[in-house]
Amino acid sequence: QGEKVIVYADTTSLVTITGNTGQVIRYGNLVTAAAGSISNTARGDSLTFVWRANGSEWNTIAAIGNWDL
Repeated sequence: QGEKVIVYADTTSLVTITGNTGQVIRYGNLVTAAAGSISNTARGDSLTFVWRANGSEWNTIAAIGNWDL
């Protein structure tokens, strides 16, 4: 619990982050379905997640750019 992961899109290719079975990704007030995904829209986008084990959640605590759920 509390592990941080930083994702930075350094290329023009899309970056897609997918939760594992049973995990959700929270982005502000939006939440993916279990094993759902979030994708960037442009080079230079970044996300910082913190893991919450008791909720099986990756919580976004910082974001740059636009991300699609």
